[in-house]
Amino acid sequence: MHLLSTHFQIKLMRRLQTAYVLIYVLPFYLSPATRPSATLTRDAPSSIRARTRAVIFSTVVCCALTIFVLHAHGASASEIPKLLGLWPISLLDTARTMLLVVILFAGPIFEYGIVDGEWKDWIRLKGVHETLTSWVGYRNLVVVSDALCKLHNMLTAVGTC
Repeated sequence: MHLLSTHFQIKLMRRLQTAYVLIYVLPFYLSPATRPSATLTRDAPSSIRARTRAVIFSTVVCCALTIFVLHAHGASASEIPKLLGLWPISLLDTARTMLLVVILFAGPIFEYGIVDGEWKDWIRLKGVHETLTSWVGYRNLVVVSDALCKLHNMLTAVGTC
């Protein structure tokens, strides 16, 4: 990959980060099916399905945009999976990502687990089945994985600019 001027790198990075945020946020405001209202809550199955579709769409678009930018700046097809951190698989990077998730959610986890005393249920795995089979649990899993994808795209863009 060829080197870009620092000024151009910063401008490109800011534009990409802005684009990622807009691609993620706009579908939630443009579609009435994803906006909570007096008659539609975030936890309604129809709202969760619509939000999941919006999140999947925005993730695919952001990944495609990142791949396009990498290719446009000289990355070969064999370099792109490496630059995206997809290949080779790194257990250290996986552990770092999981640590980042724990840090980002440390406050709510501490409050729910320690302050509210729910850690006993965690040890017994109480609620795992309900979480994995409910629409709310599905939504929460999609949100966490999407947040990781967005963060990854932004960091990839920063690293290549």
